[in-house]
Amino acid sequence: MARRTNPVQGSLLTTLVLGLLVLIMLTLISIPGIRRMRANDARQSCLENLALITAARERYAVDYDLRGGATVPLALLIKEGKLLKTEPVCPSGGKYSVNPLGVAPTCSYKDHVLPIVKPAAKSAQ
Repeated sequence: MARRTNPVQGSLLTTLVLGLLVLIMLTLISIPGIRRMRANDARQSCLENLALITAARERYAVDYDLRGGATVPLALLIKEGKLLKTEPVCPSGGKYSVNPLGVAPTCSYKDHVLPIVKPAAKSAQ
């Protein structure tokens, strides 16, 4: 009795193995992009928190007629939930420093720095 071999059987297994290898390679290629995306999202969230702290600090300074260089503790900005509802938390684990008026608040985590915004130049009229 001659044994019949089916050429389709062998190619099915080869196709499945190749498909699995392609899937594994695509997953390995995408991992650094996912990590970079998470780091960018955490940085953006931290910068938003720093902007909120800046706005709350400036509002507090206007309400209590504080001048440049005055310090405002974070606890006062959170008090009674008027300016900040809760204490902001850096998603990467950094600690916030409110800093005196005129100096931007900072985060202790690397690369979490508010960009410097220059005031618009007055146009000559």
